[in-house]
Amino acid sequence: MGPLQPALSELLLSHRSIRKYTDREVPQDLLERAIEEAVAGGSTYGNLNAFSFVVTRDAEQKKKLRGFHNQSMLTDCSVVVTICADWFRTREWLKSHSAKDNFDNFLGYHVAVVDAVIMAQNLVLGLESRGLGVCYLGTTLEVMKQISDLLELPETCLPVTTLVIGYPAENPPKRDRLPTKAYIHNEVYHKPDPQEIAEMYASREVSGWNRYMGQPELRAKIEKNGIKGLAEYYTSDFKYPEQDFLKFGKDIWKLLREKSFNAGASD
Repeated sequence: MGPLQPALSELLLSHRSIRKYTDREVPQDLLERAIEEAVAGGSTYGNLNAFSFVVTRDAEQKKKLRGFHNQSMLTDCSVVVTICADWFRTREWLKSHSAKDNFDNFLGYHVAVVDAVIMAQNLVLGLESRGLGVCYLGTTLEVMKQISDLLELPETCLPVTTLVIGYPAENPPKRDRLPTKAYIHNEVYHKPDPQEIAEMYASREVSGWNRYMGQPELRAKIEKNGIKGLAEYYTSDFKYPEQDFLKFGKDIWKLLREKSFNAGASD
């Protein structure tokens, strides 16, 4: 497998999302070792471990996932890992000892989501430290029901995020972030005034806009729709439309009820 080479700070600063991969397969023992380390190094609510990893290598399964996510890298990569908020295993253990079932509710779901995200990020760091490329799929939240059905997830187990994993076939530039002062609030939250907001986003508005406008097909669409800047693009009907956010939000609430994360809830 090889030793973990980069220092943590170097690893964090070199992170970027990889969307193109070689044909080289990621060994199962490497993946399992990285998952083992991710779990060992991650905090979890009450040490109840309310998460699971579903590993997909089968070509047909990956093809189906690609259809849900509508992203070609699902079939180009070596392996896909879906990280789930999962109380099923714990609840079955509780049931076997005639103990109370206290986690089939919205707080339980929220706790499991936090656990799952912690494990996902730990896994990403472990994989990147071994020279692998990884990309998070935010589309998981949009197609939770389809993924849940395909992976045969049981009651109180839902997908939270998806990792596409493989050996990189590209070396994209690192994406910029807002200046550090934008994220740090000492003692209490500091509400930035309009001038501070403008300063925080000044560089991003230029770099982000240039990146999108550097893609000919996207540029044509942007110009056709009369979009003048990055803020307008992000909330456009072909980037992050409000109607989609409202729909997916309703779908998630419905799915939580279907998966029995609704104890104590009222309509």
